[in-house]
Amino acid sequence: MSLGKVELQGVDKAREKAKDILAKVRLGHDPAGEKQQARETATDTFKDVAKRFLAFQTGSWRQGG
Repeated sequence: MSLGKVELQGVDKAREKAKDILAKVRLGHDPAGEKQQARETATDTFKDVAKRFLAFQTGSWRQGG
């Protein structure tokens, strides 16, 4: 499981994140699995938003050139 780029957050912040994740694991949680499930159940994925945008814009496009 990635903690993010150290350059952006610093070593201390990365250690704190790691401690939090390990504490959740010790309590029986699955942080990586929960993150994956959240991605799979997201309602506004880029693909869905792009489809809605393109459907909306289709009416305003002109034919020909």
